[in-house]
Amino acid sequence: MDWGDYYKNKDLRLPEFLSNLNRHAQFIEKIASLAENKSILEVGIGSGSMSLFFSWMGFHVTGIDNSESIINQAQTLIDKYGNKNIVNFIKTDAFNLRFEHCQFDVAFSQGFFEHFNDSEIKTLIEQQLFCSKYVALSIPSLWYPNKDFGDERLMKLESWENILSNYSIIDSFYYSQTKRHIRHFLTRKPAQICILLKNL
Repeated sequence: MDWGDYYKNKDLRLPEFLSNLNRHAQFIEKIASLAENKSILEVGIGSGSMSLFFSWMGFHVTGIDNSESIINQAQTLIDKYGNKNIVNFIKTDAFNLRFEHCQFDVAFSQGFFEHFNDSEIKTLIEQQLFCSKYVALSIPSLWYPNKDFGDERLMKLESWENILSNYSIIDSFYYSQTKRHIRHFLTRKPAQICILLKNL
């Protein structure tokens, strides 16, 4: 199975779509607050649901992915529910972005960076910081409750801050509480991490 197959099997009915947006409400709010000119870049579009939601908010969205099948599936979602005039999906490599300097207000990704090693993460960040004023990362935390497809690195916030210590971190926090059973006790732990970087 590849990423195209994974997203083909995702439940994108309205209840799941809205539930997912609600889980990432704090992250979405941060992106919206930084996008003064309503121009954003999504790196690794997945189902396309985040790009779709931002189009509903009136943002001009460019989404990139290196998978043709993922782009086609996301485009189908936009064609059905979105505004094709303000969402543009492009097949391209995140390690070789060909956009102008500070072309976007914000480059964001959700569930993307945890699939790369430290060196690759820094290369990806530098590519995004060149073409955007801000970079917003959402990554699963150490306490993320599911094993999704791929090779996720599940770490604490401090580990991510250490990897990104050479960049200008303007905000970082946990969000999206999840229930976990530990030794017969029900506890709540944060499932997601948000980190915001600024282009200096």
